[in-house]
Amino acid sequence: MNSATAALLLILTSPFVFELTNVVSSLDEPSSIVIQGNDLYIAERRRVIKVDLSDTNEAPSVIFAEVSNGAYLLLDENDLYIALFADQAVMKIDTTQTNAIPETVVTGVFGANGLAIRDNVLYIAESTEAGALGAASARSRLGQARGRAPLQAERAL
Repeated sequence: MNSATAALLLILTSPFVFELTNVVSSLDEPSSIVIQGNDLYIAERRRVIKVDLSDTNEAPSVIFAEVSNGAYLLLDENDLYIALFADQAVMKIDTTQTNAIPETVVTGVFGANGLAIRDNVLYIAESTEAGALGAASARSRLGQARGRAPLQAERAL
């Protein structure tokens, strides 16, 4: 992919008709998107940005600028989880805070390329050097999340 890749939003206008609308352009290899209300979060090759879908004139804002080679995003309530492919870590940012400081929630994951949360457990799809998903050998307790029980992390089988 070249560095001028554009993200497109697919809008369903009827059961069989789709309209493509350019939401933001000049992205650098987008790898994941999530939406919360009017905010569209996009993981690019070197950063994560936020686009306000209700204001087409507002420039995207950089949420996290320490991505080294793409990321996968997951939104759980107000927590944005960022699985960093090359950095072998998963970070968390509170989307309600201005200038939030990213928190490392788990490290040592090789090529984390998928996240899911169920029953307060964070599941991580992890690529091994052989290309398979990593074993569920490590179970890490994560930080307290807004009064909920501590989150746990599991690698997918």
